[in-house]
Amino acid sequence: MNKTFATVSLPATTSSRVNDLRFLDAALDNVYKTFGESAVLVPASEKAVSKMYEDAPDISHEQSMEPAHQTRLTRECIGVVCGPHTGLYTIYCQTEDILKCFLADNECLKESLITAGPIGYAVWVRCADAVGKLVIQKGFPNWIGTSVVCVVADRVPMNPAYQVIHLASPL
Repeated sequence: MNKTFATVSLPATTSSRVNDLRFLDAALDNVYKTFGESAVLVPASEKAVSKMYEDAPDISHEQSMEPAHQTRLTRECIGVVCGPHTGLYTIYCQTEDILKCFLADNECLKESLITAGPIGYAVWVRCADAVGKLVIQKGFPNWIGTSVVCVVADRVPMNPAYQVIHLASPL
């Protein structure tokens, strides 16, 4: 599969942006640009970074925008909260072969955001209705749904484990 990687450039800061940490951190700014201003971002635990996902904390968008929370996001790996209150979900594929087969059967999703982590791929979708929680079955795509964090950015600059494969808005 041809991988398309996003290049992030840090925007110049102006006096009006100095207090907005997001514009001082390229990784955080890129995640907001990719997932939208309404995304609920949380620091991802070490467990989540190695597994790609974990149970989500109970946090609102307003709480995720508080300065102390945003400061943590500039230092730690970043996860996106999936579920009905965000409308974001992922279809998790454990291998590139599973991803290719899934996208061949669901061609419209080739245009959605696709990210990769150390143990698989995530095809991002927006849904108006709630869907089930993650169920892993070897060899099949799986939903990551209600109250789950999917890791999207790590802090390893030379060899990041998390990358964007297809840059687009989640469909």
